Amino acid sequence: MITTTLLITLGKVAGGLTALYIFYTTVLKKWIKSAYAKLMEDLSKQVGEINLKLDVMGKEIGFLSTAQKVAFNESGTMWWRADKDGLTIEISEATCEFLMLTPERLMGSNWLNQVPSEEHAGIEMAYRDSVKFKRDFDMIITFIKGNRERVQLHAHAKYGNEDWFGIHKVA
Repeated sequence: MITTTLLITLGKVAGGLTALYIFYTTVLKKWIKSAYAKLMEDLSKQVGEINLKLDVMGKEIGFLSTAQKVAFNESGTMWWRADKDGLTIEISEATCEFLMLTPERLMGSNWLNQVPSEEHAGIEMAYRDSVKFKRDFDMIITFIKGNRERVQLHAHAKYGNEDWFGIHKVA
């Protein structure tokens, strides 16, 4: 009697498992695939929309950056851009004219080349602190002009977008 009851119970369990397997392979598996495909399609659309918005924002930021440089140039503001290592990647005509140096002399070089060597250590320490503590670089620095005259400039720069943007003012 125990054996018969056990066999009937095992048969019910086997039947239930078979029914679940058939339900999974015929209905549930297709539903899961369909839901996953819909989810991926929605995600792809959202990523596409985000990319379009980022493209528009990038163009606007580029336009604003250009407009800012034009305004600075028109006002005679001495500005510059340097990469994260301090190498000049862009410099205003006003800066070049004031320092009596060509843009080629300053581009791709570290502007410390135009500073007396005795000031290098202090400037490098201030620069490292600016990077480490994520704060503006703000310092009065002696520059050597093209005619070898020394002049003090107040250099103020902000770090962002993997580079530095700075302004010089006569100290």
